[in-house]
Amino acid sequence: MRPFTKADTPYLDYQEKMAIRTAAFRAIRLYPGPVGAVLARELLSWEEFGVRLGHDKLIMQLIAHIRASPITDGGPEPGTAPPPPWRPGVPRRR
Repeated sequence: MRPFTKADTPYLDYQEKMAIRTAAFRAIRLYPGPVGAVLARELLSWEEFGVRLGHDKLIMQLIAHIRASPITDGGPEPGTAPPPPWRPGVPRRR
């Protein structure tokens, strides 16, 4: 048996990781309460560890469903909120 190398480990590129993270945070807003929290944790865990098991069709279908579903809680979509106001002469917080 040959030793396990890093080249043997499947990985996600940046776009795939961001798609999974976006779906995880949208799941919390799409399914409020414990259901959304469990879905978000599962997706974040899949991003970190589960991808090593291969691209599971069910997880990929879940990500596609969550990303395609509209959020109807009345809040802005993630990433669409305007930036906080900033006045010249006031230092920005870091």
